[in-house]
Amino acid sequence: MSLINDALKDLDARQVGETAQPQVTAEKNTVFKGNYTPLLFAFLLFAAAAVFYLGTLNRGDGSADSGQDSLVHDNNSHQQTEPLPTAHGEKTPVAILAEAAKESVDNPKGQAVSLNGATGMSDQQSDLSSPVDMQQTNKQSELEYWLQQAELAFSRNRLTLPEKQSAWYFYQKILEQDADVTAARQGVEKIQLRYEQLLNSAVAENNIERLSHLLSRVDRVQLQLGNVDTYRNQLLSLKQAADRALAREAPADESRNLGVAALKPSVNIAKTLPTQDRELASQQTRAYNAGQQIAAREKLEGFVSVHPNAVQSLLALFDIHLRENANAKAASLQAKTFRGSVLHDYLGARLLVVQQKFQAAQSILASHPYSELQSLFHAGQMEQNLFERYNGLLAALYQQHKQHLLAAERYQMLVGVDVKNTQYWMGYAISSDSLGHKKNALRAYEQVLKIGDTSEQMVTYASARLQVLSKELQQTIAGASVSQ
Repeated sequence: MSLINDALKDLDARQVGETAQPQVTAEKNTVFKGNYTPLLFAFLLFAAAAVFYLGTLNRGDGSADSGQDSLVHDNNSHQQTEPLPTAHGEKTPVAILAEAAKESVDNPKGQAVSLNGATGMSDQQSDLSSPVDMQQTNKQSELEYWLQQAELAFSRNRLTLPEKQSAWYFYQKILEQDADVTAARQGVEKIQLRYEQLLNSAVAENNIERLSHLLSRVDRVQLQLGNVDTYRNQLLSLKQAADRALAREAPADESRNLGVAALKPSVNIAKTLPTQDRELASQQTRAYNAGQQIAAREKLEGFVSVHPNAVQSLLALFDIHLRENANAKAASLQAKTFRGSVLHDYLGARLLVVQQKFQAAQSILASHPYSELQSLFHAGQMEQNLFERYNGLLAALYQQHKQHLLAAERYQMLVGVDVKNTQYWMGYAISSDSLGHKKNALRAYEQVLKIGDTSEQMVTYASARLQVLSKELQQTIAGASVSQ
């Protein structure tokens, strides 16, 4: 709300930024001017020495010193160019590798590091490389780039999804070109270990849906898990247990006296952890708002301590800590989540917003592309509540920094997820209005007033802008008719 309120204050402000173009300067060749006599004398002296040297070779009484390395220097080898950024500020592979080459924290003595993990002093080489050497160098650079992308994806918990942005995808690209890359094989082993941990967690929580999804991913990418059959048997056992529970709770049908079997079994089976999580989070949030702060907080703390993967209860408890200005407790909750995951970064961004570090918060949220969020959401790995919270906060931050096109895109997506959310419609209206998209803004303001459930300030502002935009559009239509 506070971010949208700030946007209301400077809606008509336009921020025009000029992007400085990189200037490329070419070094001019130096031309010798003046007296040519010293140069002529040096040339003649060099020619005489060459004739004498060739004569000694022909006589066979001279030999070259093979123990002295000859270094060839090329002046052009010292020229450097600035790496060109790609769209949206992402660096090209060349730029990323150039930056990585400057880092020497893990290799302070300047030793050459290979993908296989071996280190050694780099050999002195001539700047004049053969085509074969250049091809090998390019291949090595490409493999190093894919390795960096794989490690980044793994740190953000993108194990096998999205399919072309996951750690598994990048490690496989490396191994397709060189199956002996130790770092890539170790990365695959880390993914397999992580999947075993996720599968064990799903089994412990009796989460049939989660376990089924994980096993489908294992089959899809053909992860080599030694005990995968055990997890399949556990999934089968959980499904059978659920079926038995369903059968036990089926009520006796009155028509059985007529010899007719029961027609409608009960669906009131044991609740899964996600269902318990959602219900508890909702109940205790209402209890907290009704004045039962201590009891609600304690119930959430107890549930999260027993079920650390209960995302909804964790979010509800996190919200309570921030409302009570208990930022240290909120930070402690964030520290318990998987580092680099969507949940971890969302909580971190919330803490930065509390500190009014809006740009840093936006940078953290924007590090996860929308394709990743969408894949996790559709795969059932991201609850809708977290999906909406994450994108809603990022949209508000875009709007705060007057990046209205990005904000409008997120809000437009969000109103498709929850068409009755007034905040989403208001955010979409403000950014569309700022972009001059009058028809979109008009329709969004109408939805704000139609749905209601917002502050008086928002209603007043939406009504005023609706009148102005309606008048402007009518004038535009009238002007168009006259011109015809």
